[in-house]
Amino acid sequence: MTVTRSEAPNNEEGALAADAVTRVPRAVWIGFALVAGALAGATAGLLSAAGGVPVPLAILAGGGACGSTVALMLAVVRYATGDHP
Repeated sequence: MTVTRSEAPNNEEGALAADAVTRVPRAVWIGFALVAGALAGATAGLLSAAGGVPVPLAILAGGGACGSTVALMLAVVRYATGDHP
C-alpha cells in the first residue's frame, strides 16, 4: 500500500513563495529609517539653535535625535515584520 500526498494550496512551499513576493527588501526599510532620522535630526538641531542653544550643542542635539530615530524605527520594523530570530 502506498500513500500519496495531495497538492494542497496551503502547503509550505506555496506559503514561502507568497511571503517572498510580498516582502519588502531590507534596504528599503533602512533607507526609510535614515531619511526619517535625518529629518528628525535636522529639525531638532534647527529648533535647538533657534531656541538660543550654541551651535555646537545644537549639532549634538540633532545627532542624538537622528541616531535615536533610526534605532527606534529599525527596532519597530523588525518587530512589526517578525524578522527576528
